[in-house]
Amino acid sequence: MPKAAVHDWRWGVPSSSSSSVRLPKKRRRKLRLQSKAATATTAAATHAPADGTTLDQRDATASTAAASTYAPPASTTQQHQPPAAQLPAVAEAGPPPPRTAAAAPVPPPSSGRELHDELLAWLAKRKLPTPHSITGLVARPDVAVHAAALCEALGSAQPELRERERRALVRFAEQRAAAAAAPPAPSLERNDSSSDDEGGRGDAEQLLPAIKGGTWPQDLTFSTEYRWAANVPAELQKRYLRSGAPARSLRPSRRVDIVVIREPSHPAFGECGLFARRAMVTGQWILDYTGVVTASGSEDRTSDYVSDFGEQSELALDAKTVGNEARFVNDYRNTGRRPNVEFRTRRDRHGCLRQGVYVCAKGGVSAGEELLINYGKPFWRARVAGSLEAFVKVRPR
Repeated sequence: MPKAAVHDWRWGVPSSSSSSVRLPKKRRRKLRLQSKAATATTAAATHAPADGTTLDQRDATASTAAASTYAPPASTTQQHQPPAAQLPAVAEAGPPPPRTAAAAPVPPPSSGRELHDELLAWLAKRKLPTPHSITGLVARPDVAVHAAALCEALGSAQPELRERERRALVRFAEQRAAAAAAPPAPSLERNDSSSDDEGGRGDAEQLLPAIKGGTWPQDLTFSTEYRWAANVPAELQKRYLRSGAPARSLRPSRRVDIVVIREPSHPAFGECGLFARRAMVTGQWILDYTGVVTASGSEDRTSDYVSDFGEQSELALDAKTVGNEARFVNDYRNTGRRPNVEFRTRRDRHGCLRQGVYVCAKGGVSAGEELLINYGKPFWRARVAGSLEAFVKVRPR
């Protein structure tokens, strides 16, 4: 007697131990799908509601009724309200963090000299040598003309720079020239500071610079502005000044310190000197040299604080009675060191001419280092009896 037939889904037909027939693949797949459909129908019929409605219809009806008519009583709400001890702690929102002030944009150069200084500072920041092709380049008054001369000088390969560094320097010169040619953006600041990058208002209370080991001279008026004498021609004032420029704040510089020199071997022993408060790189502007502007030839011959002024040195700048911290910078002679700063005329953000003090040392200046300048041989010839060679006893190391 043959054994009972067993349904084998691998073969798709009832099979026995004696024989089996394999159906085609499509037929077997169809039988599997029919079996799954029959199983799902049986499950749905088992859980179907007694009133004949489907589950989806019943859920939709219940949701609509609950949304339109249901309102829980107050007692029910209180009954399901968890005690206060079981409620999760919610952190109170504190004050929003203070916003960080955005860095002030660097003002565009107002002259070819300033553009040239920016290029030197760009090279010094990246510790790159200055190409010989732009070392002796004469600064043009116009920024665009000087930028074109720089790009022409840097147009070919430079032995001091790699090709990508040369291209980056050319791009920097073109970008700064484009920034200078662009119209100035409207500014909400009504007053300028004592320097182009230090905050402050012109109506701020005047503060005298501190002198370490001494006090500010009583016969010296601290000022960050230039006082123009009546003998300066009106056309020069119109060329070097800009009407409507805001007043500068009377605040000391944050880059320098005035210190009474206590070193006996120093030629200015017992007097004041100007020292760097922070490290600065080559070509960096430090502060301006301020004072009384007079026509060249009419300055006080007895003053030790007279400097040439003007784009053609047609004026004189005297800081004997009016000035700022820059008047305390000493000459390098007999100190055993070389000058690390120099005077350069520049235009501020409003177009006014200024006498700036810039770092000229190749390695820059470090914090606490004395700033030394070259007064020039004419200054010493008028004050030294004999030759300057005999006057200089300590040579720079």
